[in-house]
Amino acid sequence: MKVPPRHPNSAPPEGGFSLPLVLVASLMVLLGGLMLADRASDGVISAAFQRDSSDARDAAETGVTRIVGELNRPQNRGLLAKKPAITTPPATAGPGRMQLHR
Repeated sequence: MKVPPRHPNSAPPEGGFSLPLVLVASLMVLLGGLMLADRASDGVISAAFQRDSSDARDAAETGVTRIVGELNRPQNRGLLAKKPAITTPPATAGPGRMQLHR
């Protein structure tokens, strides 16, 4: 087998070592940037959900305050829950039967 002669001006082949190194380094930088962007967006989303939760809580508290205020007016006091009647088993009712006392 005959080997072709090398030209004196040609450099030895490097085997393409720098291209995979650059690709791996750029992939690592890209992944780091994506992770950083993900963390930043999580903070923004969390702040938006917290603001929505706070708004919903404020609206619920306002509604409860309005309803309680309306029920406490003298003409609406009859709408409030009254103390339930106490049930006791009378001696003649038999086992497991309850009667209301008024």
